[in-house]
Amino acid sequence: VRTLRGLVLNESSGNCCILGYKSIEPYVAELACVLARRTFIPLSPLNPPERNLRVIKNANCRIAIVSKTLYLEYEHHFSNTDLAIVFVIDIGEEFSWTRVQLKNTVDQITEIESLDVYILYTSGSTGEPKGVRVNETTLQAYVDNVLSIIPVYPGDRPSQFFDLTF
Repeated sequence: VRTLRGLVLNESSGNCCILGYKSIEPYVAELACVLARRTFIPLSPLNPPERNLRVIKNANCRIAIVSKTLYLEYEHHFSNTDLAIVFVIDIGEEFSWTRVQLKNTVDQITEIESLDVYILYTSGSTGEPKGVRVNETTLQAYVDNVLSIIPVYPGDRPSQFFDLTF
């Protein structure tokens, strides 16, 4: 997580999209983005690529984080976006990564005052998918409320039953 956080911090401004199935890679990517104070947008490979590409454009994503398998599947799609960098990560016995530069543009790195932690996109069943921004204050209030109802103890293991984009 620390390595990926450092990589994301060193890149230009813009949001991070995370394309992944329910596996360790997208969870590591989400945590790295939170620690780097970058808004992330989870994308599901189960959605049609065209939908994911529209979300990437709409959310102003400049960085993508994907697994090696999904990168091979999406490589030709990424070149048709505004993405500048793709980090291809592999978490096996050891963490490995590859940085793929798509564009030679350099954005000014800006200080972030209020952070949207993540943006979830609606299904788009009534038209174009719309982004729902979740900021730090809203997320903290949600976590505090849940913890007041469902206590968490050391050794507890939460279930990640739902898709990352739900």
